[in-house]
Amino acid sequence: DEKFTLIASSISQVEKFFHLNFLQKKLARKYWPGPLSLVVTKKYAIRVPKNIVARKLARRSKKPIIATSANISGKKISYSVSSILKQFRKGYIFPDMILDAGNLPIQKISTIVEAKSDNSIQVVREGAISKKLFTNTDLNRRKLI
Repeated sequence: DEKFTLIASSISQVEKFFHLNFLQKKLARKYWPGPLSLVVTKKYAIRVPKNIVARKLARRSKKPIIATSANISGKKISYSVSSILKQFRKGYIFPDMILDAGNLPIQKISTIVEAKSDNSIQVVREGAISKKLFTNTDLNRRKLI
């Protein structure tokens, strides 16, 4: 029952692998690249991040890539390689490889939403984008575009 977040290089790459309904497309145009993940199946959410290195990896692989957190579940978010190594040093698992693209900017986690074809939005996890932006927005008046 594990759920995964994927990273894509662009909206067009997302659409090669997943059908986006009208509302999902509106949200993608408004918030991508950025900290919004859209639930596209029961098992996957997907986003186009601001991080250029992540987008290049997805573009070069020619398909979305799994985006795991660089920390052990329940531990502090890691923004540097040294922080990642400290977390994994005492554990029974250790990353096979770490791509060091420098320290990441400290920011909130992505907001995960399920945008349904009936124009309803369920916020699965609130993060960098406030839940209020989805509940107070009149989608029928096209404020998201």
